[in-house]
Amino acid sequence: SLDKTHEVKGKAANSLGIYDMSGNVTEWCVDVFSGSQTNRVVHGGAWDRQVAYSAVSDQYHDSTTYRSNFEGFRIVRKAQ
Repeated sequence: SLDKTHEVKGKAANSLGIYDMSGNVTEWCVDVFSGSQTNRVVHGGAWDRQVAYSAVSDQYHDSTTYRSNFEGFRIVRKAQ
């Protein structure tokens, strides 16, 4: 990753044809963390994390006011 965030689709897609699911930026979710009003669930890993902590299933939490260059969000809609 050369210690930086990459543009969307800047790397190869995974086996499902989905781009940037892990290793580029973590994904901030709308899910509330343990009943907190200010902490939301964050999934996956970013370029600044060790490989062991970069799986899509990995999760932790951050405040809604936290900002960084290695945390993003993914817009998802329900399948029709």
